Order: sequence, then structure tokens, then C-alpha cells
Amino acid sequence: FFNYRKEYFKRPEAIALMKARMNKRRAIKLKAIPKWCNLKKIKEIYKNCPKGYHVDHIVPLNNPIVCGFHVENNLQYLTAKQNLKKGNKLLNLYELMASANNGLTRVFESMRLNQEWGHGYKSSLNEKIARSISGSGAELACSKLLQIEFTYHVNHGNNPDLIYHDLHLQIRCQMPKENNGLIIRPKGAKPNEIYIIVIDKSPIYEICGFINSSHVLGTNKYLTNLGNGRPKCHYIPKDILTPIEILQDGKWN
Repeated sequence: FFNYRKEYFKRPEAIALMKARMNKRRAIKLKAIPKWCNLKKIKEIYKNCPKGYHVDHIVPLNNPIVCGFHVENNLQYLTAKQNLKKGNKLLNLYELMASANNGLTRVFESMRLNQEWGHGYKSSLNEKIARSISGSGAELACSKLLQIEFTYHVNHGNNPDLIYHDLHLQIRCQMPKENNGLIIRPKGAKPNEIYIIVIDKSPIYEICGFINSSHVLGTNKYLTNLGNGRPKCHYIPKDILTPIEILQDGKWN
């Protein structure tokens, strides 16, 4: 196969096709470069790309829903495997609106029932609304990736956010930061549930990976208080989680 592939790309028609694709990609990139971008910084990012990594656009340059810019803060380093198999899901305008409405309903229903957020969480109403909308979007993105029906639910306590085959899924969402990690709180967590971390880069949700809760519950693995005065939790770095495609392939453990 590899010999055939090597010989194929020597053919004139294959060379012409590759040039056409490169020219199209170059044209898209040029259209996506605004006047205010820092070209020097972009060049540095490409120049300093570590060996074995690709420079990837966080928000794609060419998409029917939203197109990103070719600017320094829309670039990230990914390994070749991550770039080819990343579990990103783009929510369309209807899905963004629907998940936002669902997130708002969760907050206001909690207020109506006089329910406090769990695990000592204290924040403003605006912050609660933002987090709730983000979490609802993450759940919808996971359901799209796994091709399962999303049910718009509110106030269901420790019940699973999603059910995939016979697996109970708990979705945890965060905004991008330097040390994103999956949080599992011992109080309320159940064994043999699949916890998934999603990074909110709305309208794109990056579904990073998962872990079976039984791997950490009842142990001191990754146990920390995060320095915020809340009860201790397991904080698992996202880079050591099982890739989400393993869950899609049915090879979970």
C-alpha cells in the first residue's frame, strides 16, 4: 500500500491535485488574516512548533457555521494523532440557542426550588448562568459526538448526564486554561461511571477524554482541594485521560 501511495503521488494528475488543494488552503488562509493580526507572532508559532506536532486552528478557517481567523490566539500545538483524531464538536446556531435555554432553565428551576449548588459552590447569578449554559452545551456536544439523543433535563441530581449503551456518563465542562483537568468529587460520585471532560471554546467544544470513576474513587489518586476552600476532589490532568475515540469504538475498560 505504501509503495503504491508513493508511486501515485509521482503522477502528474496527483501532483496537480495536491497543488490545487494547497492553493485553495492558501487562499482560505489569506482571507482569514485580518489587518490587526500579529504576523510576526504567527511566524514564531510555526517556527517553534515542537517535533511531532502540528499547528492547528482552534476555530476552523472554513466551516458552514463559523469561520475562525488565522491569528496567533486561534493557533495551538497538537500531536499528529491528536490533530487527526481530536474530538471537537461544533454546535450550530439552533443547538447553541437550545443548550443556552436549557442552561437558563436549570438555574431558574434551582432558584424556584430554593436549591443550592453542591459541594460548597458559591458565586454570583451571572456566573451560575454562564457555567450552566456552558455545561449544557458540553453535554449536547458529547451527545453529537457519540450519536445519541440529547434529552433536555433539569435538576436531576447525581443521575447521569447521558447514557451511552449501558454506560452512565457524567460530563464536566471547563473554560480553557493552562492546567485543565477532570474533576471527580467523592461525595455523590458513583463507581463505574464514565467521566468526560469538555473544554468550552464555544461554538466549538473540545471533548478531551474520559476515565472510569472506579479508577480513583476510594483512593488518594490526584486528590486535592484546589486551594479554593471547597471539599477535596480528584483532579485528573486531561493529558492522561483515555482518548474519547476509544469510547466511540466500544473499547472502553
